[in-house]
Amino acid sequence: LEEAVLTVRGVLTKKDLPPDLTTASMNKAKAQWARQHVSLIAYDSPSIQKTVDTIRALGYKMHVGLPDAKVAQPNINSRQRLGVELELNCRYYTTGRSTLESHKTEFAEFVDPQGVLASFVTDSVSHCQDNQVAYMDFKCGKYSRYELKDPSAFQVGDIVEVGFAMVAWRNSKANEDLSYVTTMVLRSVTLLDDTYTKVSCALRKQAGSYRVSLSASFFEQT
Repeated sequence: LEEAVLTVRGVLTKKDLPPDLTTASMNKAKAQWARQHVSLIAYDSPSIQKTVDTIRALGYKMHVGLPDAKVAQPNINSRQRLGVELELNCRYYTTGRSTLESHKTEFAEFVDPQGVLASFVTDSVSHCQDNQVAYMDFKCGKYSRYELKDPSAFQVGDIVEVGFAMVAWRNSKANEDLSYVTTMVLRSVTLLDDTYTKVSCALRKQAGSYRVSLSASFFEQT
């Protein structure tokens, strides 16, 4: 089966991306729930509204396709002043002993340089193709191209394009009726423009240096 990947552009507002140093304090029971996460906001651009309409349309199709089941729709946060915010996740691991060997894969070097994530892999916890997220940098020029990017280099405030897929998961709780949860699974994060982030960082450093200079001048005078 082929998977349709939707894309949307916006400003990165939150991130929890590899190398994930917090996993060093995890035990194997918690590691299976660890995930790569981003949130972005696109304000009131027509493209974000088109994406939201598509998400809701796909959710409705899943609901119609599973008439005997409850289908929970994906959560879309709507901010009154700033517009729509999307939250996207992808787990690092797939659980279950029935995972096919052909689906399993190694962690990319820039995702797990110290082997922390790989250390949690067991017979029932695997890193598979569906757990991979592509991190890229779009180089604009005479010959525009995409290059692989270290995910730790992404910063809040960057303008990015994210790719995601709509997936309906079977609810595993045995005491509930047949139900599914529709989620947006993160597939890619591409940096489009980090100019604002760099300028903001430079201004903060400049302001900090200015405050230090004023403090030094004060102590010299006293």
